[in-house]
Amino acid sequence: TALEVVAAGIVRRIPPREASDFIAQLPSELHESLLDLPAGPDRNISLDTIRSELAARLDIEREPAAKLLYDVGLALRRLVNPGELEHVLTQLPVDMRDVLPDAVDHPTP
Repeated sequence: TALEVVAAGIVRRIPPREASDFIAQLPSELHESLLDLPAGPDRNISLDTIRSELAARLDIEREPAAKLLYDVGLALRRLVNPGELEHVLTQLPVDMRDVLPDAVDHPTP
């Protein structure tokens, strides 16, 4: 699933202890596969590699994969408590923090 692909990218990019805390916040159906991933941080993981993995696994083009990555990142922000989210964000390089976008609500006119 898209959630699993994005979560796996994050888990592989951060240190093991932080990854374990992050995984604990996710739906239990994902725990086993995410805990089986190689320990991070894997510095080869980037937004582009996650986007490419989404496109390949879901057989979609890169543009829809980029939109899906954004949407899944928003969903992860809702699943993970704010304190843990901040810990994860501090472990990610600056250029990867967009994997967990900060949604801005705009009022409907």
